[in-house]
This record gives sequence, structure tokens and C-alpha cells, in this order.
Amino acid sequence: MSRSGFREHPARWILSILAAIVLAPILALIGVYVWAYQANNNAAQQFEERLLSLELPPRTELVDSTWGVTRFHGQGNGAQQGGGLLLRSDLSLMALEAFYEEQPGGHRVMPANDDDPGRESVLFNADHDLAQPGLFIVFESVEPTSWLLRDYDIRGR
Repeated sequence: MSRSGFREHPARWILSILAAIVLAPILALIGVYVWAYQANNNAAQQFEERLLSLELPPRTELVDSTWGVTRFHGQGNGAQQGGGLLLRSDLSLMALEAFYEEQPGGHRVMPANDDDPGRESVLFNADHDLAQPGLFIVFESVEPTSWLLRDYDIRGR
């Protein structure tokens, strides 16, 4: 019974070692991208859950909620995690802002039909007519502190 080894097939062993040297960094880089993608998704989902756990203001109904990872604010590259609520309310923008200022977290309230609503509206504009009066977006986001999460998630480009 013959066993093939290095002495019988040196080229096969050398090719296997070279393939491992080339493939290991490629697989590690792909792993970092997948990890950053999942970690950012989990963090953004927590924003939505935190917003949903807040009490709604009076005369206000929840229309939709969502989360996302993209570049919401500013220029340049880098993913940001965020969650948002789409509300229908009889209250004014100032009244909603005052209500959410008393809640824990750094929420921003904006009218959904604003002329310049920002990139937060991309979370809702595919499914809803944001031009309707009385619709407001309550939004919370953060840029990850880890450069891996910020820079290796291509949704921040």
C-alpha cells in the first residue's frame, strides 16, 4: 500500500501551501465584511426596538417603524446605524419635540413632508406617501465607535 507524501508529490504540497497563503487573507477580509454587516444590523435593530418601547404622545398613532444602516448625516464614508418611527399626529412639531426631549435617548423629530427632510426619509419613502400632512419621523442614530464597523460596511458609502 502506497501513501503519497511530500517526497512523491512535492509540487502538490507547494501548491497547497501557496493556496492557503493566498486564500487565508481573502477569507479573513470577507469575514470582516460579513461581521461588520451583521453587527451594524443588530445595533440598528436595537434603535428601532428602543424607539418602539417609548410611550407615544397623546393624539398620535404609530404608522410604521424601521431601522437602517447607511450614511444618514454628513459627508464622506462610514456607516451609521439608526432606527425610526413614522407617526401620524394632531400635535405640532414643537409639541412632539418637547415630548421626545423628555424621553431617554437622543431623538430627533422632523416633519415627513419637509422640503429637505434629509436622508432619514429614505427609511420610509418607498412604502409611504410622506407628503401627507400630520406625518412625522422620530429618528435616532449613531456612528459606530469602531472603525471596523464604520468603514467595512459598504452601506456607508
